[in-house]
Amino acid sequence: MPTLSISPSARPWLSLLAKHRVAPPSITVDMRALADAEDALRSVIPDDVVALLAIEGRSFVALVDLTQFIRAFYASGSQVNRPIFAHVAFAVTNDSADEPVYAAFAKTKQRDHAELVEWTLVKPGPGAAPYSFERYVRDVHHIEGAPPLDAALPEITVAMPSRAEELVVHAKFGTGRVTSRHDGKVTVAFADATRTLAEAFVKPASSGAGDPDAG
Repeated sequence: MPTLSISPSARPWLSLLAKHRVAPPSITVDMRALADAEDALRSVIPDDVVALLAIEGRSFVALVDLTQFIRAFYASGSQVNRPIFAHVAFAVTNDSADEPVYAAFAKTKQRDHAELVEWTLVKPGPGAAPYSFERYVRDVHHIEGAPPLDAALPEITVAMPSRAEELVVHAKFGTGRVTSRHDGKVTVAFADATRTLAEAFVKPASSGAGDPDAG
């Protein structure tokens, strides 16, 4: 199981975020879900960003959805010089309807480096503004102060899910594939959408359907 290699510039801020969210000491990332997202994005997802999503308990599907939305927005526009979004969006930093802003990274083939940018959807300008994990922690999670010296980053590994936790069943949504587990919640890719649910609301596929009243 490969362990992520986190850059020195991102480590203190990811550690601060992990402490703020009371992240578990170890987190396992679904190798197949990561590979599927990278195929859809045609880009490697750098280890720093993988670690961020793992700490937040978010699915890689979010990156695909955000990136495809931005590309579709420009493809449907009437402007002659359409912006070229050669990036992967991983979060919304300002959800204003008039001027949404995204945190993104430049498409890459490298896992050990993430070139972060801040991308304004409506008026991106000639180039995206540089961004950082420090700003992300401030902007999105509203965490103030410097990272404490004792803030430890969870051990985050990438591995294929075990057969026992690969498939689960929900009474309403049916059978789905587990992509991550974090803080008592499980993210599951169902046939129609990816959802994050309390672990109590799903059961291993071999156990049959879940509680009809779960939701």
